[in-house]
Amino acid sequence: MPIGTRKSGQKHIPTTTMWRNYLKTAVRNLWKNRIHGLINLLGLSLGVAGSLILFLYVRYHSTFEAHVPDADRIHRLAVEFEYQGELVKGPIAMIPAIDIIRSEIPQVEASTFVDMKGGGQLSVPEGNLLNHFAIDDGIFRVDSLFFGVFPQTFLVGTAEGFTQSTQGVVISVEMAQRFFGDTDVVGRSLIYNEDEEYIVEGVITDPPRQSDLNFHVLLSAAPEQARYDAMDWGSLSSSFQFFFRLQPEVEPTVVSDHITEVIKEMSDDWDNDFFCRTQALLAIHNDSDYDSISVPIVAHSRLTELSVLSLILILLACVNFVNLATALASHRAKEVGIRKSLGSVRKQLISQFLGETSLVVLLALVFGMVLAELALIQLDPVLGIELRLFGSNPVEVALYLLITMVFVVLVSGLYPSLVMSGFQPIKALKEAPTRMTTGRFSLRKALVVFQFGVSQFMIIYTVVVIMQNKFLADRDLGLDIQAKLVVPIGGQLSDRATSFKDALDGVPGVATVALSSSSAASDNTGLNSVGFRGEGYTLEYVAADEHFMEVYGIELLAG
Repeated sequence: MPIGTRKSGQKHIPTTTMWRNYLKTAVRNLWKNRIHGLINLLGLSLGVAGSLILFLYVRYHSTFEAHVPDADRIHRLAVEFEYQGELVKGPIAMIPAIDIIRSEIPQVEASTFVDMKGGGQLSVPEGNLLNHFAIDDGIFRVDSLFFGVFPQTFLVGTAEGFTQSTQGVVISVEMAQRFFGDTDVVGRSLIYNEDEEYIVEGVITDPPRQSDLNFHVLLSAAPEQARYDAMDWGSLSSSFQFFFRLQPEVEPTVVSDHITEVIKEMSDDWDNDFFCRTQALLAIHNDSDYDSISVPIVAHSRLTELSVLSLILILLACVNFVNLATALASHRAKEVGIRKSLGSVRKQLISQFLGETSLVVLLALVFGMVLAELALIQLDPVLGIELRLFGSNPVEVALYLLITMVFVVLVSGLYPSLVMSGFQPIKALKEAPTRMTTGRFSLRKALVVFQFGVSQFMIIYTVVVIMQNKFLADRDLGLDIQAKLVVPIGGQLSDRATSFKDALDGVPGVATVALSSSSAASDNTGLNSVGFRGEGYTLEYVAADEHFMEVYGIELLAG
């Protein structure tokens, strides 16, 4: 008989019928071993849920500023110098360097100066009255070239109107609704800190969540230009930021090296330990060497750790599945023996067992997605962000789930499938199920050790992290920050600070009031050079009145 022909009367089973039988067998086996199946399903579901949450968190913090056009070519100026024996790095723009960059470095395609004001008071004139609004963050002074580096979508008004105005302000939709209850507000007045009046020249869309550049109020820098121009090379302020966009394929060291040389030639304030640096816009949110602008930094190392943890969770779920599946392998020995005696080949058996694994993994993905979504709702206050499965990147989530399913099916199902499909028909039919596994499955024993070892490590790691957080929360900082209210003041109110303090002293429940340039828990301090016994020193200071030490419970070491 030629190869490839069928014997007379032999029936051909359609592929659809075969897979339907496989599905029925899979469902029956799952129901028969429902306790083990439930454990497998729960383990995989928890692994998928944890991995999915970590994926969303890592992806969220890895894509900051990706919405900015040509973000890969935008950088900000920074400095690096030695201060009291320690290396100091900061994203600080020296005002004299800006003109040099713009005039002497042709590789700079566009640039802008930004003065971060943070919070403040904005007032809206209504007849003879002023409606005051306290803004916690998002106020910036920007020059006329700002929109050349950071294009914005204008709902009303234009960038040209802001550029041509010396008293212009551009606000976000959120601020427009808050101040005026409407977005059609071009030409309306806004008063900053009670003494600077600006005219609204445009309303832009709100900054996206994944942005450190929370541009809500953009004030023209023109009213402060004289103050900026008077600053020399020794004037450093962390609120001054300089962003620039380079031409394609130009290294940012072109700027930093040139400015470093210029500084050392023109300024006597800095020695050979002072260097100009640059920081990529896309790196601001993940670079722990420099300060961020408005959102706390999430370092690259932390994201890498979480990515590895996500993979470990999936691997542990897979190992748990393999251990349970191989433990039940002997109970299916007779099924394998009968199937092989009736003509089934190993490839068909492997396909069947992988199909059963795929069914369990598919159910685990569904339950894992439900668990992840429920957990994310509860984690919103803890994470400080709102993450949802199919929020802003549904395609990426779907692709991640697909890759996870293929990975889990292969890792979880391949070894048990090879073990069960490798049973010999005669031994499978003659020997008792328990004898089928005697002296076998050394890999399974290794997987059990791996599973328990990694699980114990993660438990110990979690306990250590909890204890560290508790230690940091309970540590004596040398000052009392409990029941303290910090009220920022500016504008005309700063001129009446003493009167304001006296008024607060009369408020019932207020024990003590102090005035200072920043709070005791803030790193917003000033720097000043002093001489002592023929030696020069740089001091970090906070300007404060006589009640500052009392308010914060700070004890003097001397004096």
